[in-house]
Amino acid sequence: MKLLKLFFITTISLVIYCINESFALSLQEYLSQVRNDNIGYNSSKISYQSSDLLSKKSLLLTTPNFFATAQSGFEKQNQAIAFVRYRQINTQHYSAGVEQDFSFGLNSKFYYNINRNAYQGLNSPSIVPLYYQTNPVLSLTMPLWKDRFGSTIKANQDSTHYSNQSNKFITGFDAINFEIDSEKSYWQLVVNGKIVTISNEALRQAEKILQNANKKAIMNLGEKSDVLQAKADVESKKLQLRQAENDARIAARNFNQKRYINSDFVKEKLDDIDLNYLEKLSISKNMPNSRYDIKASYAASKVAIAKAKIEEENNKPQFDLYGSYGFGGLETSGSQALANSFAQAGDVAFIGIKFSMPIAVGLGIDIQKGAMASAAAAKMNYRQKVFNQENDWQNLLQNLEDNQESLRLSRKIEYLQKSKVENERTLLSRGRTSTYQVLLFEQDYNQARINTIKNASKLLGLIADKKSYQ
Repeated sequence: MKLLKLFFITTISLVIYCINESFALSLQEYLSQVRNDNIGYNSSKISYQSSDLLSKKSLLLTTPNFFATAQSGFEKQNQAIAFVRYRQINTQHYSAGVEQDFSFGLNSKFYYNINRNAYQGLNSPSIVPLYYQTNPVLSLTMPLWKDRFGSTIKANQDSTHYSNQSNKFITGFDAINFEIDSEKSYWQLVVNGKIVTISNEALRQAEKILQNANKKAIMNLGEKSDVLQAKADVESKKLQLRQAENDARIAARNFNQKRYINSDFVKEKLDDIDLNYLEKLSISKNMPNSRYDIKASYAASKVAIAKAKIEEENNKPQFDLYGSYGFGGLETSGSQALANSFAQAGDVAFIGIKFSMPIAVGLGIDIQKGAMASAAAAKMNYRQKVFNQENDWQNLLQNLEDNQESLRLSRKIEYLQKSKVENERTLLSRGRTSTYQVLLFEQDYNQARINTIKNASKLLGLIADKKSYQ
């Protein structure tokens, strides 16, 4: 019977333990819930990934492009001065090829033309009424002034790439800040829970002090002012508890909101604060990395520089060297025309230059000045942000060190207050002090506990802020 009872108690204990363990929620598990369930966070994450992929658009500017055309039509003859008469020519034109711009400025095209020409109403037997014309062509264009050495292509690549990189880092910064805020919400809920517990204990102790004061007043061993002071202290502790409970509800609501739950109740058991770890935490003074907002500012400055370069090139005169070389095949059969495309029976080649320039020179200069001023402003903005980041980092390190030292001091004060209470309790057991004095010392101890928890909360928040540099 004893063994059965022992087995039953052990089983119940294991079940209770498993239930409690199943409701445990560590910080990393909570952050995982936030990453998976919060729509705002996932929106930033998807935007980050999409901007990273869209930045590859810059590569399209120097990749080959396939093109093709097909058209059909006719041309009627003006017979006023024609020696060979026909009513009209029905034409079909097909073309396909590849075009590519190179980063050093060269534009190249290789395409293949097929033309089908059929005469209607032809009155000359010496002319073939139907023929096929094939024409493979290689065409090259090299800018010598505007867009020289591929300056516009490179600027467009930079503009596209860094514009998406800027968006990527902005949304990434939002996601990181959301994780940091979620981590703070986790520890804030832990801290508020502890403060509620301590405030409850402080209220019970204040009520004991009031009972003690009433008893002394009834026995004419105390003053009425002591009773009034004790009552005021009870009401003060009730207010403190009510505020702590309200703060805990708000913290719970914020905690749940991060994981997309609309409730001010948290059923899970959260991690406790490791005060020894926080006291001994080693703080590295080296900045691990630039924040994402700084990287976004750098990318934005590169976009402004690229746009200024594009405006500068757009207002330069165009002076291009171009040329092409093509083969020609002319047959009455389509298959023969295709077979003889490269027979060099009808080669065509030319080389030339092309020049154009904007007439409104003054307007172009103003536009260029505006673009250059925008680029200069973006550079200055980036340098200012870098300077501010260094200052923010130093302030963060200073606050970490100060709050860590404050935590050490508050723990020492808490230890001394605890020792003082324990000593006073010993004196009470020997009849050398009063219950009232012990209760007062317990109030001091509880306040010291709250101060320790609040200092730990500040330090945990600063540790979370440090992650924006990682």
